[in-house]
Amino acid sequence: MIAWACSNPGILDNERAISDFLSRQASPLSFDAEALRISLKALFSWISSTWPGSDLCAEYPVSATMDNGQRVVGRIDLLIRTADGLVVMDHKLAGSSDGKVEEIVATWAPQLAEYATAIARVSGKPPVGTWLNLPLEGSAVRVMGAV
Repeated sequence: MIAWACSNPGILDNERAISDFLSRQASPLSFDAEALRISLKALFSWISSTWPGSDLCAEYPVSATMDNGQRVVGRIDLLIRTADGLVVMDHKLAGSSDGKVEEIVATWAPQLAEYATAIARVSGKPPVGTWLNLPLEGSAVRVMGAV
């Protein structure tokens, strides 16, 4: 959904289009179109105010070999090109009804670290930060600064 919204920014003003998009998705999760629209608008507004003039690259493919020989191949949910450098963002729908965001971060931090290392190897520069977007929590959490 984030990739679709990045490539169709005007869609966030059209609840019907969002409902139609959601109805075509094969997902065990159900989403309220209006709640999703509000969440996405808030995310893009926050990105725009945090990193003015940034470029968004959704589902950015990454592939690199680590020092231990392991090959990392994946897609970064959102790579943000800012004036200061690259930001890696991953979206997780993991809910934390008991407020244990730290557990979500601990679970997904290794994946973000691998993506950050892969981006550094490919671009020659470490990302300026990695973030988890937690739409069900209504928050984004900085996982690490420059690696």
